[in-house]
Amino acid sequence: MKTRNAIEWAMVHWRIVAALSLVAVVFGVHSLTSMPRQEFPQFTIRQGLVVAVMPGGTSREVEEEVTRKVENYLFSFEQVNKAKTYSYSRDGQMVVYVELKESVNGLEAPAFWARLRLGLNEFKSQQLPSQVAALVAVDDFGDTSALLLALTADGRSWQDIDL
Repeated sequence: MKTRNAIEWAMVHWRIVAALSLVAVVFGVHSLTSMPRQEFPQFTIRQGLVVAVMPGGTSREVEEEVTRKVENYLFSFEQVNKAKTYSYSRDGQMVVYVELKESVNGLEAPAFWARLRLGLNEFKSQQLPSQVAALVAVDDFGDTSALLLALTADGRSWQDIDL
């Protein structure tokens, strides 16, 4: 009994190979025509940070006087996913990692963050100690920038520098 390699098998059973190739081409053409094509596709980022600065405060003071109050305030919003929202406090600083529920769509998220920023300003002035210097919500993680690195050498062409 002779053993055949893949190329010989493909040449003998060329109809199967042609049928599989035709199916792949049809799926490729269908995908090409039906896939959405956008230069800047829309996506929803459901994460954000709430940061407070309390100069001179120990981690315990920050936890008791700021973090707990801010967490309770955040959990009053129905859009906040309580299971995935967490915080940490250290000397002079508090950071709460806020995650929104999956039901929040792309149009509701910016409105929520704007409403939260306004509410945090009022909350800071009314409920937090006067030692708290700043209370900020950050949600613009989708804005990215590109970095271009270039190599040059005096008296050399780019072919000479080719890596």
